[in-house]
This record gives sequence, C-alpha cells and structure tokens, in this order.
Amino acid sequence: MKAFDFSSIGDISLWVESIPPPRTAAVYVQQEVSLAAVAAMTDLLCPRFVDVEGAVLLERKWSSKSFQSWQEHFHGDLRAVESMLNHEHLWDLFTSDGDADKAALEIVAERMAITWKAAAEAQFPDR
Repeated sequence: MKAFDFSSIGDISLWVESIPPPRTAAVYVQQEVSLAAVAAMTDLLCPRFVDVEGAVLLERKWSSKSFQSWQEHFHGDLRAVESMLNHEHLWDLFTSDGDADKAALEIVAERMAITWKAAAEAQFPDR
C-alpha cells in the first residue's frame, strides 16, 4: 500500500499551518470531520453486498431491473454484470483541484479496493 502525505491536500494543508503538532490524519478527523460524515463514508469504504443469482453486488446499487438489464446485455456473464453494477466513480463523488487531490483520490481508490475485498470476503467467506 502506497504511503500518502495527507497534508498535501489543499484544505488539509491550510489546517496544518494553523495548528501546532501533532498534525495527523486522526487529529484532523477529530477536529474537522463530523460523526455523520464518517458514518456516511462507511457505506462507501466498507459496503454491504448481496448475492443475486451468484453475482456479488453492492447492496445500495442493486435493483432487480438493472440486474436483469445488464445480465441480458452481457449474455449472462455474471462477472461482467458485477463489474458494471459495482463500478464506482470517485471522481464524480469528490471534486478534485490539482495534482495533490488527484493523488489523494488514487490513494482512496487503492485503499477502497482493499476494504471492499475484505467486506466481500467477510460477508461471503465461501466465495
């Protein structure tokens, strides 16, 4: 897993300049992030999955109609259906302004892959 200097992100760099050490991500979260925001992020970072006809899909994005439509489109290829329905565009969820933000989104994506895999394995240990 790549290391990342969270203080390179615009909002955090301004925060870092305004407080004495320690300037850690945990301190930033404690001072600047609401419990509601963290709770909402858990759905993004550690989602619930459902098994639909053998496909493991994000619970929050699954619908019978979309599943059927993509299953027909991909001629029953469940891996392709999973890939389509589980696809998430972080760049659509979070605005990025410059290289540091883009690097941060890449780190979030990399770490989300780890947490999604762990969540799916915990929910479907036999898969």
